[in-house]
Amino acid sequence: MGEVVVLRPHLAAAESPSPRLSCDPAQAEWGLAPADIDIRELRALYGYWMSKCVDGTPPSRADLDPLEIPELLRFIYLVDVEREAGQPRYRFRLIGTYVVHISGRDATGMYLDSPDFGPERSSIIPAYSDVVSRKMPRYDQRYVPTYKDGYQHSGRLVLPLVGEDGQVNMLLCGMQIRRNPDDA
Repeated sequence: MGEVVVLRPHLAAAESPSPRLSCDPAQAEWGLAPADIDIRELRALYGYWMSKCVDGTPPSRADLDPLEIPELLRFIYLVDVEREAGQPRYRFRLIGTYVVHISGRDATGMYLDSPDFGPERSSIIPAYSDVVSRKMPRYDQRYVPTYKDGYQHSGRLVLPLVGEDGQVNMLLCGMQIRRNPDDA
């Protein structure tokens, strides 16, 4: 597989390195606007995540119920955020069937910094680290190499989940290939 090309990242705005997250879509200066997400399934995932935010704090993994979003599960993957010497390290905990299909492998249990990820990791690790450090969502539109179809236009949504200590300990991610304009 080849290199990932980020077309347009959509970052939630921040006034400080660790802003208080606003889960109110009307406060566009604090959050990613749903209209910025051009793929229907990822926009729905973002809406679900926002519905689980409480008092401007991202949800925890325990706040999520897969039974509430069965139609989205195949597009979702969970990434554990482990800290080694203060630096985050990312391990794939769970990967939806659609993500496995388009990537051509099931990376469950693998670390993102593994050589198996090749050049892909050079764009993914900084994106994940951005979400972890800012506790803010991120949406990227990218051209990505796919297992069967060459390069495709893709959307990747990365959402922080927090532990009891208030630190991001997991990422709720969604990915979808956009095949045509009707996918929005």
